[in-house]
Amino acid sequence: MESASLSPPLLSQSGSLVNANLYTRQYPASNSAPLALSSPPSPTGAELSLPLGSGATIASFPSALMVPASSPDAEHPRTIVLANGTWLSFCSSDIPSLPSVSFASDIPWLGRIWDDARPEWDPSGSILSIKGEAIALKHWPDVYRHDTHCRWKKIKKFWTEWRFLAIRWLKASPDDFWNEFSVDGLPLSYTNILQRLREQRKTKDAGDAWDARAESGGQFSSEYCYSKGSRGSISLSSNTAIAKRYRMRQQARGVTELD
Repeated sequence: MESASLSPPLLSQSGSLVNANLYTRQYPASNSAPLALSSPPSPTGAELSLPLGSGATIASFPSALMVPASSPDAEHPRTIVLANGTWLSFCSSDIPSLPSVSFASDIPWLGRIWDDARPEWDPSGSILSIKGEAIALKHWPDVYRHDTHCRWKKIKKFWTEWRFLAIRWLKASPDDFWNEFSVDGLPLSYTNILQRLREQRKTKDAGDAWDARAESGGQFSSEYCYSKGSRGSISLSSNTAIAKRYRMRQQARGVTELD
């Protein structure tokens, strides 16, 4: 396997260098193209740029689309609570378009902008800002799920991959991460790292689902089910769904921390 170039990582398609001043490991790049999160251009043509550390900036991108005042979203803004205590209310018109972005060459950057409640949080590196507030990636579902431009459908798959990767990166030290995701001293490619994480989740889900069935015994059907209207309750069947419910129940009892 060929190792990646030793040149500093680049933000895809921005043409600007990213200074990974905390910890950067070069490794083979993914074959996949960066995710383009842009929306149609703003009628005003206004542009803004976001800082990414020591004087570096990413490419400017169009400001948010104008949403008619009569739209449901404009009449009913959403609110999220940031880790600093800020209650941020906004509409789809407040959400700017985003540049193409890829973490394939800079996983540490992902770790720094994932969770605003962690000490690693670096608001200067955030790729989304609303009303002057840097938004951590973990909040994106609350931002985009009810977006009138339907951007969540486009980014959900990528965000889910970022979530599992960020959780694993932040779980221990960078050295610990690369010891696990390297072969013969060479770091795995971004694509292979994601594949290995998927395999690990599948194994963990199977184990947690087995524990759920064993601990619930005869109560499993009533504890691990969902309502189906007139059809009554239907038991969960997939390991993923059962494991997710099991971990939520464990977390509610303070037994474990929810991923």
